[in-house]
Amino acid sequence: MVEQCNNTGGQWFRWTGCVGSRNAPNNTIDGNYSVKIPGLLNTNCGSPVQDWTTNLASVRTMINGLNTAGETYLPSGLIWGWRMLSTQIPFTGRASTEGKPVRRYMILVTDGQNTKSATFPKHDGNSTAAANTTTRTICENMAKDKDSAIKLYTIAFEVNDATVKTLLNQCSSLNGGEFFDAANAAQLLSALKNIGGQMTQMRLTK
Repeated sequence: MVEQCNNTGGQWFRWTGCVGSRNAPNNTIDGNYSVKIPGLLNTNCGSPVQDWTTNLASVRTMINGLNTAGETYLPSGLIWGWRMLSTQIPFTGRASTEGKPVRRYMILVTDGQNTKSATFPKHDGNSTAAANTTTRTICENMAKDKDSAIKLYTIAFEVNDATVKTLLNQCSSLNGGEFFDAANAAQLLSALKNIGGQMTQMRLTK
């Protein structure tokens, strides 16, 4: 799914696993993967995406090892969350097994507003408005993905910006979820417990 690196002019460029955004409108959809996801050369990036697994210990280890740093670009988290959960490639571990139905949930947590925007393939821009528009478009497109039927929960953690709170609320509403405004760690924990309770509710149908 990632473009191959080539020797150009006798010089090799190192790829450490970082990827950028495809040009618009492919940066807002889960599909048309004949247009490849661009690899970012000579770029250091954060922790790799955790592929699907039933090993809860490995997931906890991965989560405990995460660190937050730098700026905020919500579209990256949204589009990769969608890819993880959808019925499209590149991830396959989320498919239904033995005919059992699968419910798909996404939780998007942010501690700030969009501060970066796409410059394709990188995210070196500084247009909050452009990044907000991209975020909203991804949410709208994900809502149209009826095959995946992803329910999106959003949490604003210690966020003071009203615009991004409205945006998160709109995104969760479009995708059948709920928005939580967590002013502190206790409220964040409460929101996550609330979401977890909704995910585990049993529904009896006649």
